[in-house]
Amino acid sequence: MEIIHRIESTHLSEVVSHRQIILPQLGAPGVAAHEVKRRSSFRVIYGPVRAHDIPEFLNAGMKTSAEMREVNFNLSDRTVLIPVELVQWSPYALAVALVLFFLAGVSRNGYILPGWTGGREVLIVIVAFITGSALTPIFLPWLPGCALSVKGMISGLIFAIILVFTGLIPSAQTGGQLETAAWLLLMPAIAAFTAMNFTGSTTYTSLSGVKKEMRFAVPAQIIVAMLGLSLWVTARFF
Repeated sequence: MEIIHRIESTHLSEVVSHRQIILPQLGAPGVAAHEVKRRSSFRVIYGPVRAHDIPEFLNAGMKTSAEMREVNFNLSDRTVLIPVELVQWSPYALAVALVLFFLAGVSRNGYILPGWTGGREVLIVIVAFITGSALTPIFLPWLPGCALSVKGMISGLIFAIILVFTGLIPSAQTGGQLETAAWLLLMPAIAAFTAMNFTGSTTYTSLSGVKKEMRFAVPAQIIVAMLGLSLWVTARFF
C-alpha cells in the first residue's frame, strides 16, 4: 500500500510523536485504514476534501463542516486534473505512436521508411490519447453512460468518425477501408483505457465499482484493440 510505503520511506514515526495521519476524504474508498493501523501504527483520520481547509479542520478539533466535505466537480475541478493524466500516460502514448510509425512502412512490396504515412499514424494515436485523457474529462457530464470506460469509448469513436470525414484516416479502396475499420476500433479502445484511469479522480465512484468496471472493460479493450491492430496491419498489404 502506497501510504504505508510513504510512512516508512519518510521515517514518519521518528519525525512526529503522535500516531495520526490525515488523509483527504475522497481517498477513503481506496484506503484500508485498518491495514495502515496494523502495519504502521498510524491511525487514519479522514479530513476535508481540499488541503487549504486543513488549518480550519485542525482548529475545529478535527471535525469537518459541510463545506469541507462538498465537491462540485465542475469544469475547473476536472480540467485541473488533466495535466496529471497527460504526464502519466504520455510516455506510453509516444511508445505506441513510434511503433506504429515504423510499422507503417511495411507493405506488400517490402519495407519503405515511412514519411507522411507514419506521421499520420502518430498524429492519430496522439488524438486518441488526448481524447481519453483530456477531452473525456472535459465533456464528462454530457457523455452517455456511467462508466468512464464507456464515456471514453464513445468520445474515441466520435473523434475517429471526425478524422475519417476530414480525410486524416484514409477510406478509399480496400486498404483505406480496412484502415478506417481499424481506427474505428483502435481509437475507442485507446480513449476508453486512458479515460478509465480518470475514475479514481471522480467523486461518484467506489472501489467495488472500479473493480467491477475493470472486469468487463479491460478484456473488452484488449480484444477490440487486437482486432483493430490486425485490421491495421492487414491494410498495409493492400
